[in-house]
Amino acid sequence: MPKSENQKMKMFYLVDYLKRNTDTDHTVSMKEILEYLDSNGISAERKSIYNDIELLNNYGYDINFKKERP
Repeated sequence: MPKSENQKMKMFYLVDYLKRNTDTDHTVSMKEILEYLDSNGISAERKSIYNDIELLNNYGYDINFKKERP
């Protein structure tokens, strides 16, 4: 269960951020994603974002990612 109402919005913010800030020539780091979410009142951990990206790929989004070391 989400910790707050904003947590329910995490996937929407993630998709929106990736659509606006990435393409085949431009990538973003996990740090940038986490900072963006935090600036919108959403706390998240790396592992949850990787899981979210995997779910989005399974749903049909084409998101390439490389796991970063913390």
